[in-house]
Amino acid sequence: GFVISADPAPGTKVRRDATIKLLVSKGIETPALTSFVGKIGEEALTELNDAGFDVIVTYAFDEKIIPGGIISQNPAGGDIPKGAKIELIISKGSAFVTIPTKGIIGQTQAKATQILKDLGLDVKVKTLGANKAKKVINVSPKEGTKVKRGSTVTITVG
Repeated sequence: GFVISADPAPGTKVRRDATIKLLVSKGIETPALTSFVGKIGEEALTELNDAGFDVIVTYAFDEKIIPGGIISQNPAGGDIPKGAKIELIISKGSAFVTIPTKGIIGQTQAKATQILKDLGLDVKVKTLGANKAKKVINVSPKEGTKVKRGSTVTITVG
């Protein structure tokens, strides 16, 4: 409702019947914000940044939302002023993984270690004897066990 500018400029002498153009503010632009919950985080980030929002992203494990999907959004929607902060929590996937039922026992120490580390697990190695082949002969917890990411898995090589 405030006058932003006038033509002719304020202070200019004009005739009584002269036309004056006024530019009046509509206020802060408030684009409609929709909920991105359950959608892909990268797409939401692009759209929100392009719309002029300040996006803050955090990541968390979630058992229902796929990795990269949006778990929650704050504010959830409505008419939000351009430049406002929008908080997104993006899924890192499940906090749990299953130790593979095949592919660990019989593998070399290096290969088995890499497979387990790729799953987000810490690996402890026990070595039996002086066997140069160093193949995995046991896994603890056993294959097929569901464990939390970051857990320690012990492989025995011999």
